[in-house]
Amino acid sequence: MTTKERFLRLADELSEPQMDDILEYAARQREDPLLSAITSAPEDDEPLTPEEEAAIAEGRADIAAGRTVSLEDVELKYGYR
Repeated sequence: MTTKERFLRLADELSEPQMDDILEYAARQREDPLLSAITSAPEDDEPLTPEEEAAIAEGRADIAAGRTVSLEDVELKYGYR
């Protein structure tokens, strides 16, 4: 089954408000050059540098150890709430 066929099958199952949301999203994708560039950009296939791998490992270790800050705490600290 093609993507278009899957979409059409899904469209038959959605409510009118859901389809309105999807149509608005699709229109924005076509009209916004930045969104278009982002969604059509090729995947970054460059290998990670040793520094990037170390930073990822450090972040994962922080998460595993519970050294995290919630989004709510960040928003409160910087006045977004």
